[in-house]
Amino acid sequence: ETCPANSMSPAASDEIAACRCNNGFTGADGGNCEQCPTGTYKTTNGSLSCDSCVLNATSGARSTNPSACFCNLGYFNDPSSAIYIAGFFGQYYAYTPDMQSRDFTGFNDLTPLLTVMDFSLNFGSKSAFHWHQDAFAARWKGKIRIHNAGEYIF
Repeated sequence: ETCPANSMSPAASDEIAACRCNNGFTGADGGNCEQCPTGTYKTTNGSLSCDSCVLNATSGARSTNPSACFCNLGYFNDPSSAIYIAGFFGQYYAYTPDMQSRDFTGFNDLTPLLTVMDFSLNFGSKSAFHWHQDAFAARWKGKIRIHNAGEYIF
């Protein structure tokens, strides 16, 4: 017999019960396979249920891997955890002259003097920054999702 849509069975199998749902789909072995809904994923074949993305993240339907989960609007993935947090992970550093180069890549070798969650990156003036020194460097980590085509300046 032929397996139902979105499922497969081992080679030379003639039992419908041997049909197992593909990755990204769930259902009883040999039965109908439903796509994993948005906000979930399934990495294996078979009847296991779909796993949910972590808090404040979602995925497209039929996702097959947790890496398909992406931040909800206004959230970013804290690199030290599996939690999606509102804002951007801000790190503030004492300024050194070598940071003037646009090609400066040494942040990974430095220890930040201040680490905060910045919920907006529209500071308006220097006084709005968390770090109140005359010379400092800042770096933010996070993800943004562009919903509308257009020109964006960062």
